[in-house]
Order: sequence, then C-alpha cells, then structure tokens
Amino acid sequence: MSTSKAKYRPSLDAETLEYLSNLVTREFATNNHPLALVAIGKLAPFVAKIKAGAIKPSHSTVDKPDMLTQLGSPEEVTSDANSDTISEADCYTLWQEAIASNDFTHVNVEIINKAKNYAYLNDLLTEEQEIEYEKSMQQN
Repeated sequence: MSTSKAKYRPSLDAETLEYLSNLVTREFATNNHPLALVAIGKLAPFVAKIKAGAIKPSHSTVDKPDMLTQLGSPEEVTSDANSDTISEADCYTLWQEAIASNDFTHVNVEIINKAKNYAYLNDLLTEEQEIEYEKSMQQN
C-alpha cells in the first residue's frame, strides 16, 4: 500500500524563490535539518533554471512595486561559487563567514558539506555537532 502526499504550487517570483532557496540552505548549514535538504533539492535547480532562462514564468502580474522595493531594500547578491574549485579549508571559511554574517548567498550545499567534512576531520565541531554530522553521514 503506497501513501501519497498532497502537493501544492505556490505562485512566486524569481527573487522570492531565490530567497527561499537561500533560507533553506541556511537552515541546512546551521541545523542540518533533513527537510531543508529536500527543499534545497527542489528549489536550487529551479532557481538555476530560471536564471539560465531555461524556463519561463507560467504567468505574470501587473508591474507594481512590491513592498520591499517601496521600502528601499538592498539588492540581493548571488553566488556563482563552484565548490569543485574551492578547498575544504576555504569552504569552511566561507561557511563560518556566512554563519557570522547570517548571509548564505555565497554558499551552496556542496560548499556546506565540504565545510562540515573539514570541520569534522579537524576537530572543529562541538560534540553535539559531531554527533549530528555522524548521523547525517549514516543516513547518506
């Protein structure tokens, strides 16, 4: 007997999707929450396809400034960092900077995973973080 989950489709603009992707990346980076990894797996490729122009909006709304634009929020900075070319030590530094500044736009899941591995191998994790890391490695 299989069970199914109800699924929903929100109507969000590209900036909001990118913001949500950054939020779940931050959640994964700080708390290693399993649902964050699921959400990243859905949102990150979707955001990448939007940026690449591979998919188009399903519909558009009237051009009216949103509340953040009216309030004058700063522009978001996105990252094109490629974790394959960054050492684990540098990934760890990027991860720590992201945690300190609460700005996860310059890190992705691969960078966070390399950073956590580096921290684990170099005894930089607390005992609680180490236990969580070991649990996550057993689940993979």
